Amino acid sequence: MSSEDSPAGDDRIEFYWRLALRWWRTILVCTAIAPIITLMVSSTLVPWSFCAEAAIKPLPTQSNLTNMSMFENLQTALGQNIAEQAKEYVSILQSFTFAKLMLGHNPAVYAMIFTPAEAARLRSASKVEREWKAYENISRRLTCYYDNTGGVLRLRYVSHDRETAETMLTIVVNDLIADVRDRDIATYTAQIKSLQDHANHTSDELLRSDIYEIIAKRMEQLTTAEASALTTFRIIETPYVPLDPYVPRPFLYGLVSAAVMPFVLFGLIVVYEKTASFVREQSAARMRSSNGFDKSASALKVPTAVQARIDSAHD
Repeated sequence: MSSEDSPAGDDRIEFYWRLALRWWRTILVCTAIAPIITLMVSSTLVPWSFCAEAAIKPLPTQSNLTNMSMFENLQTALGQNIAEQAKEYVSILQSFTFAKLMLGHNPAVYAMIFTPAEAARLRSASKVEREWKAYENISRRLTCYYDNTGGVLRLRYVSHDRETAETMLTIVVNDLIADVRDRDIATYTAQIKSLQDHANHTSDELLRSDIYEIIAKRMEQLTTAEASALTTFRIIETPYVPLDPYVPRPFLYGLVSAAVMPFVLFGLIVVYEKTASFVREQSAARMRSSNGFDKSASALKVPTAVQARIDSAHD
């Protein structure tokens, strides 16, 4: 395609029309082949999947204390908004540390997330590499988000086996509850120690009385957290797997690929033609000398009459 075929102003539609006339056979063939390939791949290579689901409701990790004039700001700082807690729990679930915690509590997780061939290859790998591969595998299969409408944390785990999906999500929920519980116990213990130190170093009797009241409430919360694993969550929906698995829909995928392919291919053709035209223009420009003489192939061609005289002189 020559440079004058490049779109400029009103010629743009004509440029695209010429491209369509030139490439329509290629576009038609590719549009016919794309859904066939998509149908074959989606019906043979894409396996069925089972998605386990669960819902848990975060509870305030630190109960609101009774109003006390001198410690109202402290109480506000110690309390947490449930939505903020949920964001923290989502971050925990998506962290490498939580994956390590799951592997430490449940060594059988390796067998559920890796095929026998993959597990055999990882036996010779270092512990860090095995943990990182497990983390990547779990991250691809586990999704979680906070549902503002219901105020619950929703978790999903996808696997090619129904039992594995439900077992893995149960492990995730149990380890999350245990991890948050351990964090709360550590937090309460540190707070009690800090408040006791503060009470021992103050001479204000009223202030000391307020501090001891807070310590008493923290001791109560610590005792409850140590006795129960459900101080920070209420299980709304235990892990379950719906009856119907995720099944690939090859005909739908093929129809979508047939509808999208002409536009994608035509866009690639436009880019190709514009790039080729630009390269040809740049090549022609480089053949012109800096003093204005045209050294292109057409300019350097010897005139026919002159060439004839040169040939007769040689003869």
